[in-house]
Amino acid sequence: QEALDAHMPPSVVDYDLVCSVCEHFGTRYRKSQALQTAPQVLMINLTRWSHHGAEGGLMHPVEPTQHIHFRGFHFDLFAVVVHLGSTPTSGHYVTLARHRTRDATWWIYDDCRRIIATPEEVRTTCKYRGGEQMKSYVLLYESAKAEAVAPEARLH
Repeated sequence: QEALDAHMPPSVVDYDLVCSVCEHFGTRYRKSQALQTAPQVLMINLTRWSHHGAEGGLMHPVEPTQHIHFRGFHFDLFAVVVHLGSTPTSGHYVTLARHRTRDATWWIYDDCRRIIATPEEVRTTCKYRGGEQMKSYVLLYESAKAEAVAPEARLH
């Protein structure tokens, strides 16, 4: 949540122009991003690799937040794409997905098999089945069923 809050913060932009509405010279404008409606799915792609390859890679585990707030809306985590491997050109991808059944809530989809995910695997802070360190790569959130935050609480 902290990293998401820091993404694209509002900023002040100075223009050496005359405002066409009020004709004021050198008006300061506040630039920000806002959502009018919540997307059904919010996809967050974590930049794991730089152009320098593994040497510039983000190798430590990143635990996805189960519930987040973005631009005044609430979202719930429903899937995580995980990279297993030490370089961008080698490794394997698996997906953790929330799929409620009588047996479990979170599952790991690994090629043609589906297995119940442990709480540690859902947090992606452990080694996958004793092998490679799990590294969150893509986080998928769905719009929460709750009402959006009041408009006055949104970023403008």
